[in-house]
Amino acid sequence: MIRTAIIAGGLGTRIRSLSGDRIPKALVPVLGVPIVAYQLRLLARYGIRDIAVMGGHKGDVLREGMQPLAEDLGLNLEFFVEQELLGTAGGLSQARQFLETTSGGDFLVIYGDVAVEMDLSRLISFRREKKSMAAVVAHPNDHPLDSDLLQINADGQILNFLPKKQRAPGYHRNLVPASVYCLSTEIFAWLKSGVPQDFIKDLFPELLKNNQKIYAYLTAEYLKDMGSLQRYGKVEHDIRCGRMASMNQENLRPAVFLDRDGVLNREIPGNGIRSVDAFHLLPGAAEAIRRINQAGLLAVVVTNQPNIAKGTLSEQELDAIHAKLDTELGSEGAYLDRLYYCPHHPEKGFAGERADLKLVCTCRKPLPGMIHRGEKELSVDLAKSCIIGDSVRDIAAGRAAGLHTYGVKTGFGCKDASLNMQPDLMFDNVLDAVLFFVEKIPAVQQP
Repeated sequence: MIRTAIIAGGLGTRIRSLSGDRIPKALVPVLGVPIVAYQLRLLARYGIRDIAVMGGHKGDVLREGMQPLAEDLGLNLEFFVEQELLGTAGGLSQARQFLETTSGGDFLVIYGDVAVEMDLSRLISFRREKKSMAAVVAHPNDHPLDSDLLQINADGQILNFLPKKQRAPGYHRNLVPASVYCLSTEIFAWLKSGVPQDFIKDLFPELLKNNQKIYAYLTAEYLKDMGSLQRYGKVEHDIRCGRMASMNQENLRPAVFLDRDGVLNREIPGNGIRSVDAFHLLPGAAEAIRRINQAGLLAVVVTNQPNIAKGTLSEQELDAIHAKLDTELGSEGAYLDRLYYCPHHPEKGFAGERADLKLVCTCRKPLPGMIHRGEKELSVDLAKSCIIGDSVRDIAAGRAAGLHTYGVKTGFGCKDASLNMQPDLMFDNVLDAVLFFVEKIPAVQQP
């Protein structure tokens, strides 16, 4: 079975008011249980029994605190204690022989101060399917402006790492590396024994420079570090109310599917939005997304973008527009769990059109293809989900997928809807629709 390394050698200076420098940060209790105990339980649940613990600060205390937990769960822990700080990746070479003795040619890495609840089998399968050097778990969060970010291509391959203190100002997609990785054992050839190395700042960028493939494993599952008292409090609340357990992808979750133009941002009739400067959020849109996040629901955009097929908008330009969307939402503590767009258009005859995208597809609304993609990739409970839109295309797609359908008076205001394709309810704007739905279908208790 695959093996795992828990990185638990940091000083934990940001959370020292809780640990008092008496215990390593991996042993900081959450509801009376060390945070690393939740990780051990997760690993045991997925049949992972052999674990390397990379210790450092208070290494003896870490061993004494973790060993009884491991014995109760039937786990085998091997401790490797750094004599000097070697960063998140620098100490792994000590455990090379242990970690290379694994099935599948790969192993997991989890940082010891991260609260995580996710389907580990999907992550492992993803790396093996991609045959990559690494799969980096990535997700959106409510504070992307002070987080490290990733830049990826359409296939999910990582193009660049954007550390929070080193990236250029501007708009960026809300895609945060989450301190959980699945790594090929071939990565040991790139590790320097006894030399400090950080995964995000050193090792992964070095792999990219040498044309090694690294993929982002996108997930909406529970991943939250405890690097501050505020985040510690959120983790404690989420465990207590059951939100953390509910967000494993083995469980179905309700979602709010949202059209983009006319719902979240100003509609531009005719040619649509074809530049970053033309994109402007509607009042209340960020608060609406934040309310979805707070309720434990999934926020998923499904948008037709026919300008790509028409040749008047490139994928790069569209990605820049969505980077602005992510950045402006993130600045207000909101995030999208996923954004899907359809680039196709069935009608021909446009100057500069792309022949490869001029086709009849299953993803272009009013067909429900993007909704069903979200259902599969995010484990959505369609019967408990809704779509919010401003046109008959949105309502028809939602109805075809079995969603509750809500219209808004912004944008086209559903004025194109026929008598037999009216939304279930109409609202003045997206915030009013979200507030109604959150009250109608409560998910996990809000903070």
